[in-house]
Amino acid sequence: MKKVKQNAMEFADIAQTSFEEAFAQAQTAVEQLEGGEVSLQESIDLFEKGMRYIAHCSELLNSAELRIELLEKKGGEYTRTAHDVATE
Repeated sequence: MKKVKQNAMEFADIAQTSFEEAFAQAQTAVEQLEGGEVSLQESIDLFEKGMRYIAHCSELLNSAELRIELLEKKGGEYTRTAHDVATE
């Protein structure tokens, strides 16, 4: 149960992370995994953490792509939506 709470807290923290920080955290996880100096359990935890950061980066990129598409469709005028406010 403790691990579930910890994972939920980490996931919430990741959701508040900027793209640049999330990308850096994912890179750090990869470097640690490639170093081969961690236990099997630590490797699994690092892999999971890295995948969460990568998923967050993907969500941020998708959101940015959508905003750009909307800007192009509206001739450069962009109106903020409730989704924009929620994801900032």
